Amino acid sequence: MRSEKLIIQFGGLGVGTHLFEYQVKNKFFEQFEYSEIKKADIHLAIDFVKQNSVITLNFNLKGTVGITCDRCAGDFDLPVQTQETMYLKHGDVTESNDNLIVLPFGESEVDLTKYVYEFITISLPIRRVPCEIDSVLYKCDEETLKKLNNFSVEEEPNSSQESIWEELKKVKFKNN
Repeated sequence: MRSEKLIIQFGGLGVGTHLFEYQVKNKFFEQFEYSEIKKADIHLAIDFVKQNSVITLNFNLKGTVGITCDRCAGDFDLPVQTQETMYLKHGDVTESNDNLIVLPFGESEVDLTKYVYEFITISLPIRRVPCEIDSVLYKCDEETLKKLNNFSVEEEPNSSQESIWEELKKVKFKNN
């Protein structure tokens, strides 16, 4: 399997703004072993602003990713859109941080694969229940919800917790 790397060779580029465009598809996410995204169609545009000592990378991502609903476990396409900025320079590699990529002197290309993956992943909402966003467009799988409700265990509200506290109070008052 050929991995989908996002590598920009900037050694021969002149000072100024350059535009790089990519389509991030399913194959891109296959190279990440634990990726929850298996399906995607995202347009990636990178404004690459080369200056004498630093390069500014402006990422614009827009498209959809296929993920699983947290409520009914059904698959759905979630729209994603995000903009991020990073900086690139040559120098001591240990100076790199979240927004700054430091390459060794003489390096003329940068691999942006892991950064793009992170941008897409952090743009996803924590709670993924599409019917709460748009109940007309997205419908939860009612059959799956019924099956899940059959497996749910209902307890008497707070009865077990109250009995635990009552027993603890008895222990506390015995020692006094």
